[in-house]
Amino acid sequence: MKKRDRKYLEAAAVGARAMLLLLRSHPFAPPEAIVVNRGGRVPGVFPWRRISPTERAPFDSTSTAPEQRIPAWRTSLVGLPFEQGYTYNGGGPIMLTHHAAWLLRLAALTQDKLLADAAYNAVLGRYASFPGYYFRSLETNIYQLPDYARRPYQEIKYNAIFYNHIWPHIALLADFLVSDAFYRSNGEIDFPSAYAPGYAFLTSKVYGHAPGRIFGHRDLYLWLPRRAARFSTTAVNHLFAVGDRGLYLVLMNTEDQEVAVEVHLNADVIPWDVDREYRLLRVDRAGETQVGWVRNGTFRAEAPGHGIAAYCVEGLRARNPLAGAGRRVRLSPQAMGYHRRTFEEPALGTITAMLLNLVPEYSDAYIYSDATEKQARRMRLVWRLAEGPEQFLEDASYPFEFSVRLDDPGRPLRFRVEAEASDGSWKRTPELELRN
Repeated sequence: MKKRDRKYLEAAAVGARAMLLLLRSHPFAPPEAIVVNRGGRVPGVFPWRRISPTERAPFDSTSTAPEQRIPAWRTSLVGLPFEQGYTYNGGGPIMLTHHAAWLLRLAALTQDKLLADAAYNAVLGRYASFPGYYFRSLETNIYQLPDYARRPYQEIKYNAIFYNHIWPHIALLADFLVSDAFYRSNGEIDFPSAYAPGYAFLTSKVYGHAPGRIFGHRDLYLWLPRRAARFSTTAVNHLFAVGDRGLYLVLMNTEDQEVAVEVHLNADVIPWDVDREYRLLRVDRAGETQVGWVRNGTFRAEAPGHGIAAYCVEGLRARNPLAGAGRRVRLSPQAMGYHRRTFEEPALGTITAMLLNLVPEYSDAYIYSDATEKQARRMRLVWRLAEGPEQFLEDASYPFEFSVRLDDPGRPLRFRVEAEASDGSWKRTPELELRN
């Protein structure tokens, strides 16, 4: 934050402190354990299920879950926002806590620990997978179960599952982790970001398109692969980054005492050599210090209480497919990577088509219509590469959307969309083209 912007920082801090008054601060969790899921039955937040955009149907929203004693903080409402005034008492607080990352960045710039505490209350210990939206009971942990959102839709009864919230939820968690590293390191761990407006209040920063730094080590690309490592404790959150020096690991300890962590790198994701030892360096403001070796993908790391620790596995060359992609992907002057056209036929609606170019090896075409099931029964995408043969994709349910992976991004994609209208007739667009 530049000094000339100080007045904007102070204004943002005033707004953030005002926002804290909107967050749940009660009922406060007692220090002892509580019983959840009494009798093995859990009443849902909503005794109805939406069956169409305008219709709702009553149903038995009771779920079954084993009765259990857990620490009371696990189901605390403290730190969560409400959606709006209308849903304050009805739906209860919500799990989309995008404000948490913003509060952490403000806490780093203002040294206001209260903002950081509010951010941690909003995210830490809330869920093991996608938890749905509303919740209002201290007496169940059903939404915290790892398989909750993976159950068949008819069995997800406790709260509302909105599948369009999944990507914003992923974004808020990634933003929280990167912002937490920025806060705990006093800005010494920092990755460039782009603003992702989302919709409504679902605004986050997204990362990975440009290199950042970890305690003076520069040109590092953030990397968040799935199942990259196993950790001996859940007390630490982590980030990976890759650079010319090797693989970097940032550990953020959520406990108040120092923790020792056994880390095992998954060789299927991070390709370590079984017959090689890698130097393990501790990286901090003072520089770098060798603290051990990585053997067979395993090493021991330590992180101070409520603190941060950064390590470099020297010589371990992990491949981040997005590293440097922004510099390598070049579009021709004749690029036509986006279309949006509205058609008179309601069954076609407005067709939006775009090319997504993240790496030079391939691109992805994403094409969709805003027509609903009231206007169209189904849609087909008829496409071909350059002068190649036609291929077909069909979508028989709303939303009508198509994705095509283009392994040769240099060849133009030519396509049309066909829609079966509600009266059984077929409508089609003229041929359109996307090209890099």
